Amino acid sequence: MIMRKKVVKTIVLLLAWTLLAGCGDGREGAGNGQGPLAKLRFRLVWIQDAGDNRDVFCQGQRLRLMALDSRRPGRERQLVPGIGNFGKPLLSSDGKRVVYSSRDGKGRSAIWQVNWDGGGRRRIADGRALALWLDPASGLEWLYFQKNPPPGRSADRGVLFRLPLDGGAGEERVWPGNIPLSQDSLQLSADGSRAAGLFPWPRAGVIGMADGRIRIYDRGCWTALAPDNSYVFWVFQANHRRLSMVDTASGRRWQVDISGAPLVGGHEVYHPRWSNNRRYLAVSGPYTVMHGGNAIRGGGAGIEILVGRFNSALTGVEAWRQVTRNQRADFFPDLWIEPRPLLAR
Repeated sequence: MIMRKKVVKTIVLLLAWTLLAGCGDGREGAGNGQGPLAKLRFRLVWIQDAGDNRDVFCQGQRLRLMALDSRRPGRERQLVPGIGNFGKPLLSSDGKRVVYSSRDGKGRSAIWQVNWDGGGRRRIADGRALALWLDPASGLEWLYFQKNPPPGRSADRGVLFRLPLDGGAGEERVWPGNIPLSQDSLQLSADGSRAAGLFPWPRAGVIGMADGRIRIYDRGCWTALAPDNSYVFWVFQANHRRLSMVDTASGRRWQVDISGAPLVGGHEVYHPRWSNNRRYLAVSGPYTVMHGGNAIRGGGAGIEILVGRFNSALTGVEAWRQVTRNQRADFFPDLWIEPRPLLAR
């Protein structure tokens, strides 16, 4: 009888272990690589702090531009050689190019493009890149950007321009700029008719690109608009743990906790960014070093990039995966999910 109880207990423990291993904890490598996002095909770009791990807003000159392809897990690589200033990298709609901004020591910024393999680097314009958008009608990919402000003026100016990423046409002024527009939070809907933004921080809302009308929905930071035509909007809340979601068509509101990843453990996260697929987002975290009123400015070497998958209703994050593993602070992720059918290798 005692032996039978031991055998039953052993079987139960083995079954429990198997189930846990099969489900994983959402991190790369968890459960022997069988986590829920282990087979996700994606490309990721981000900025890595090569200095004191506290340059959360990427203002200094001790930064690296980094890249990772899920087909080569663990192989984090530097996309552009050297250490300098890099700002808000953006992946093109096909995942083959990266656009980023680089600020010199005098506060002037230039916009650059580089191929995924690190080649073809070229300067596109002066100013700061805010967003990329693929026109479904023409097939043109557009860069939305702001020009460098005059000396003594704030960088968060309202005037918004765009130009084709591949050249062939001049720049266009797409928003007059009667209200300041914060630079780090612009994202367009798939049809290009609307864009999420801060007008300016902390006034979070959506602008109609045709009429220039702004609808303010909340206060916070790191706004985003779903990469389809559902016009679902989010704004990151002040506790740096929750997204406040708004269905702008119906007015329905709800909140989503994004601090529940196993690595994060309820701590603060930052730089939330919607990918090209409405089910996936990327964040940086955890932030555990208090500095002032929150942990964001404290930085820390343990800040990694994580990918989350929303449930189909966008009411919660059902799975997480830690995609960077290093001893540096990682910021400003942009995530590109490979569409189906899979592209040729």
